[in-house]
Amino acid sequence: MKVDLFDYYLPKELIAQTPAEPRDSSKLLVYNRLSGAIQHHIFHELDQLLTEQDVLVLNQTQVEPRRLFGHKHPSGGKVEVLLLDKISDDHCLSNRVQCSELNAQGCLWECKVHPGLHAGQRLIFTQQDASIALKTALEAVVIAATDEGNRLVQFNQKVEDVWQVYGILPIPPYITDYHGDAALYQTIYAHDPGSVAAPTAGRHFTQELLNRIKDKGVQIEHLTLHVSRDTAFPIVKQEAVEDVHLHSEWVDLPPDVANRLNVAKNTGKRIIAVGTTSVRTLEGIATQHALEAGHASSSGAVHGYRGPVNLYIYPGYFFKFIDAMITNFHFPRSTLLMLVSAFTGREKMLQVYQKAVEQEYRFFSFGDAMFIQ
Repeated sequence: MKVDLFDYYLPKELIAQTPAEPRDSSKLLVYNRLSGAIQHHIFHELDQLLTEQDVLVLNQTQVEPRRLFGHKHPSGGKVEVLLLDKISDDHCLSNRVQCSELNAQGCLWECKVHPGLHAGQRLIFTQQDASIALKTALEAVVIAATDEGNRLVQFNQKVEDVWQVYGILPIPPYITDYHGDAALYQTIYAHDPGSVAAPTAGRHFTQELLNRIKDKGVQIEHLTLHVSRDTAFPIVKQEAVEDVHLHSEWVDLPPDVANRLNVAKNTGKRIIAVGTTSVRTLEGIATQHALEAGHASSSGAVHGYRGPVNLYIYPGYFFKFIDAMITNFHFPRSTLLMLVSAFTGREKMLQVYQKAVEQEYRFFSFGDAMFIQ
């Protein structure tokens, strides 16, 4: 299957540069997979589309201030660093750097850097909150490049101890004109720190809307998936969908939540995953459960689980647990577009996207939403 099959035309002006305020004033396209019908709503009307037979599953991960700014030493050239993954001693790196020797104090990270930096380059970072006095400045040295073009960077201290002073929330680079409150990039129910990017479908919820949804008897459950990599961006290196590799992401589905979800599923309630991260968590765990039970292609259950999930969903995948999803509009040629296309059919989803473009929906992280049922 060719990656080109998931391309579509998107006018640049439809890439949202600012969030809707209030959050739930964004538009909501509702697509019925069985009838093919499309309806146009406002997100704050979501409670009118739900009943007591529905279950909303929300990802409560919290984005951390992982974008750092500084300069090269001694040249003074500006540099930007995005912290992707903290490297543990058992982390296998393709360049075979000896992590245990470098990571004695837990200060080794895989990072995306701009501009590209060579091994041995020293970096000095700039405080974003100058009101706090620190004894030791944050500095780092580039150790090596990875096969993906990222950099292995060793810091002089645990960067997570000081990133509230040095870092900012990593709002995506295609959002170039936003200078407002960065907290609007978080969901209002963000609880578990650990993400490098937000689960943006959940951004549309206000507390008032959630209260109305609860008042209707809708069951609301929370899980965690920490977003770590660029799953949202277009695939440019591979030509075949099957050749794309997704990194695993850490998830937490508590046993009591899993039990309640299984009961809801078995009693005929509709499981609605809010965001592709919730989809990937539930389907990843359900797939694992089905494989363990020897029924890989059947509708399944979930179980309590803490650990990595690396499920790659594209057309041909058999969904085992979710019945509907709420999601934003995704990049052309992205694994997230492949995921929603697997749920609806590729041609149908591209037709829906064409309608969204014609109706001038706003796309990507700060954009509008879609309810696929």
